Amino acid sequence: MKAVRKCHYRIKCRRSDFLHKTANDLLEKSGLIFYEDLRIADMMRRPRPKQDENGKYLPNNASAKAGLNKSLSDAGWGKFLAILKYKSRRLGKKTLAVPPQYTSQTCSACGEIVKKSLSVRTHRCACGFVANRDLNAALNILRIGMDTLQAPT
Repeated sequence: MKAVRKCHYRIKCRRSDFLHKTANDLLEKSGLIFYEDLRIADMMRRPRPKQDENGKYLPNNASAKAGLNKSLSDAGWGKFLAILKYKSRRLGKKTLAVPPQYTSQTCSACGEIVKKSLSVRTHRCACGFVANRDLNAALNILRIGMDTLQAPT
């Protein structure tokens, strides 16, 4: 039991060290960081059971969702954001949350919404813009963040 506790403690320390170093590295490179305001707790919630008209339970992909939940928890997104916000305030730098709606579906070149499932990793728009889905979302997050900063208060 003591060996298991020690192993878990080491993993916790390594994860915490990685999160702190990553936050320091980001803040060293930039004075302003935009991030999607994701509801992490909602993302980790178990899927609701599905029933047909006879009351029989249907598959709801709970086992696949359990794997995603474990990955989200292991990554420590919430803890990373807390560390990033704390360190940015301490260093006099700024972090700003951006609403996550349609960031990966809106074309960063023309603004058109291109619906796609999560399994599609490449953004292709009718305007001819083609990019990795995550790069397209990052460009949209940057644009929304900059628009938010420039908006009159």
